[in-house]
Amino acid sequence: MGSIDSSGGIFLYLINPVAILSGYHFLMEVFANGQSLGKKSLGIKVVRLDGAETQLGDHLLRAVFYFLDVSLSIGTIAAIAVSASPNRQRLGDLAANTTVIRLKSQVLFKLEDILKIDSIEHYEPTYPEVRQLSEEDMLLIKNIISRYRDNQNLAHEQAVMNLCDRLSEILDVEAPPNEIEFLKTFN
Repeated sequence: MGSIDSSGGIFLYLINPVAILSGYHFLMEVFANGQSLGKKSLGIKVVRLDGAETQLGDHLLRAVFYFLDVSLSIGTIAAIAVSASPNRQRLGDLAANTTVIRLKSQVLFKLEDILKIDSIEHYEPTYPEVRQLSEEDMLLIKNIISRYRDNQNLAHEQAVMNLCDRLSEILDVEAPPNEIEFLKTFN
């Protein structure tokens, strides 16, 4: 019985787990519609950039590059590629013309947000057209105001302005100059 490092045994000892891991990702993405168990739990999925269904070759390219940019470099190459690419793609995605997208909404509502909503019987809207908005729309407005108050930066200010423009358009009303006060009238 030879030692593990004789005749390339150490190479196989190190490469087999990596090959198994690459194979796992390949098989899961092929048979689970672009999702491994981890991707499914995170609510993400592999899709083609052109919108077409992913093909076997796409997943194979991703698996081969998984071996290179994740396993061999302990994820360093993948992290650099994701940071540098405009669509946050690792090398496997760039080669296969795929990317990973989030399936779940990022908008989270807290119970306290829902409990703060006054009863509809006691509510007299400033803009009667507001009745065409859904409860989810109202929670989104409340959330955007709250985030803007907590983090007054350019991104949140832009979100407030975009929301005001969109609401003005949907409700066919003219937004006053103070966007936050305008949005507060919907709460």
